[in-house]
Amino acid sequence: MGGEDDVLLSMQPKIVNSYSFSTFKRVVKEHSPPNPLDPFGTLRTMRDASLETWSKIMVDVVNSDAYAQATARWLDTYLTASKPFREAIEATTTRVLTEFNMPTRTDIVRLAERLTNIEMRLDDLDARFDEGQFAPKSRSKSAKSEEVR
Repeated sequence: MGGEDDVLLSMQPKIVNSYSFSTFKRVVKEHSPPNPLDPFGTLRTMRDASLETWSKIMVDVVNSDAYAQATARWLDTYLTASKPFREAIEATTTRVLTEFNMPTRTDIVRLAERLTNIEMRLDDLDARFDEGQFAPKSRSKSAKSEEVR
């Protein structure tokens, strides 16, 4: 059995070698089913052991510097390659929205900024009113005469 393990291990990447069949066998022994004659229990045990081994392998791979560098290179390449397409889609979308007399993203952003400015001014006025900076003005004669009627 040792010869088969060595041949299979030589075909796997280094990181898989650290867990290899010995880890798999250990996990299978730890999770042995209560009934050895239950075929589904054995399959469940093998599944659990396999998932645990692959989980450990993937955690090590994802936490490695090589993986981070490869992901960064891939992401940089993807973003660089997709920029012209993204710009073309944005231009086309803006043209279509303009043709249908619908607001574009920039129109909505400008409107949101204006509404925020108005809201801030209203808050300032409300605060000044609460502080008593606005003195109540005396009513005009026309307003008083309407009140009498």
